[in-house]
Amino acid sequence: MNSLAAADHLLIALQCEYMALEGLGQILKLVERLKTVGINSTLDVGGIVMTMFDIRTNLSRQVVEEVKKHLPDKIFATVIPALCA
Repeated sequence: MNSLAAADHLLIALQCEYMALEGLGQILKLVERLKTVGINSTLDVGGIVMTMFDIRTNLSRQVVEEVKKHLPDKIFATVIPALCA
């Protein structure tokens, strides 16, 4: 909480998993709460980088598309793939 109070921008590394989307929603709510109560009115999400992307699964593609749909200006074009054995 202290780091968010002092930061200007937040970089979110988001795994391409369903539960990560739930966590993203919580993070976005927290950022808005910090702004509205006056703790850090300048805090903004600087960007979202998608990680653990597995091209073989529909879930990974769906998660990326969902983030693109709701936050198109925040998602980075580069996607970090999952290491597959």
